[in-house]
Amino acid sequence: MESVAKELLSSYDDIELEIIVSSASVASLASTESILGDLLKHKERITNADLVILPGLIRGSAKKLENVLGVPVVKGPRYVGDLPEMIALLKKGMRFSTDIPADDVITMGGKKRLSHLLRKLEKVKPCFKVKNVSFTLRPPPLNLFYELCPTAFSNCRLRRFKNFRTLVAGLAKLGYSGVIVGCDVEENCYDDLRTKLLEIRRHGLLAGIDVFDLSEVPKEVFELTDIILNVTAEDIDIITRHAQEDTALVLVPEETNSVTEAMNSIKSAVKLAEDAGFKKLIIDPILKPPMLGLAPSLAFLREVISLIRYPSLVGLCNVYELMDADSPGIIALLTALMFEAGVSNLLITEASRKACGAAEEAVHARMMIYEAFTRKSPPKDTAYNLLILKDKRKREIRHDNEGAIIRKRIVEEVVPPKIERTYIRIHVNREAQRIVVDVYHNGKVTRYEGKDPLSLGRVVVRESGLGAEHAMYLGFELSKAYLAIKTAKDYVQDDELFMWLGYLNNELSN
Repeated sequence: MESVAKELLSSYDDIELEIIVSSASVASLASTESILGDLLKHKERITNADLVILPGLIRGSAKKLENVLGVPVVKGPRYVGDLPEMIALLKKGMRFSTDIPADDVITMGGKKRLSHLLRKLEKVKPCFKVKNVSFTLRPPPLNLFYELCPTAFSNCRLRRFKNFRTLVAGLAKLGYSGVIVGCDVEENCYDDLRTKLLEIRRHGLLAGIDVFDLSEVPKEVFELTDIILNVTAEDIDIITRHAQEDTALVLVPEETNSVTEAMNSIKSAVKLAEDAGFKKLIIDPILKPPMLGLAPSLAFLREVISLIRYPSLVGLCNVYELMDADSPGIIALLTALMFEAGVSNLLITEASRKACGAAEEAVHARMMIYEAFTRKSPPKDTAYNLLILKDKRKREIRHDNEGAIIRKRIVEEVVPPKIERTYIRIHVNREAQRIVVDVYHNGKVTRYEGKDPLSLGRVVVRESGLGAEHAMYLGFELSKAYLAIKTAKDYVQDDELFMWLGYLNNELSN
């Protein structure tokens, strides 16, 4: 670790840096009290220092050390690889904490700075407002709307959203501007729609509808609707008879076979809506799926935005729902593209299981783009990111064991397990977000459930008397189950969690 730190800090010529090696073998097991003895051995060197930086993983407050050593002491980052970033910020005058690791201070500082900038963005003059939501011709702000799909609760992992009420409350907390609901042609559909619209309004969000046949919608449902999606020129007459003039209409083209037809269709819908007295109009040029016209639809979107002077709304689901790739990166890229193109409203759905989590991902993507916009840079090294399977910098900790005699054995053969009378079965309870362990012994089954894999594993091992190898196997499988919950992957005991990564590594090594 000392050699790694020296290598990282060797490029600084304008400041004098010294490294003091602690007797603690692992930083996370050390405390500020236990490390004090190591520092007192070098008190003469420390007295002349401007600042002492401790590893961020050390437990306890560094304030006590300041009082003893007589110099400022702060917690550094958890990983030595982040030290250069901390030192660069120190040189710019940033202050760090005696209690909070430096990487957390950096993240919190970025979020606080962004929060201040967002308050400025909220003062941008809108084209119009619907209740408390501002609709601007160009972003910022970038409003997020969520469309509830009929299969959302059966197909999707909506972490905290167990029913419609908690869904709406969660979306309000995430910062969404509105929720769009629709219904099929089933009996009593509109009674359920009316109930949902009331619930959305109760949480202060805009209530919207997306219905195939607007002529079937009762007037009392129109009266509860703030925004109507997928309105064509043919729908204007129906809406005029039932909807309020204050209702926002999202206009879409009837014809999309050619750019000319689509543009004429949009212009016709706009004119009819204006003539009917509607002033709060939003344009949805419709984004097409990849390989079925995505690139031309992006070009058409740009043309519509440049020619029609109304705010725009674009649903991103036609891309991430219809592509077998993880949604976080797709949503991040699409959010950046839409922001640059001038789209000021985005629509998010979670219709398929692979899109689960898109609601949260869109919020993070928006914050990334906001920060990049305010500082005029790419969305890199922001306070928010959507890196889930990969990291942007190396943080591996190597143990050099300098001076120690190391016995080394490389295990390449497959080692079969020892057979025990006790065996275990593990699965994931998605609804409760828990790991379930069934222990079978002498014809009896004991079930254990928990969210923390370490605590769950300790209880199972202590109460079931598993052997060392079996306990190790349990820990390995519990870690996989925990990762499966966090990443919305399927967990099957003894199967690989990330199959394609293993395949890719094998292909590259052959």
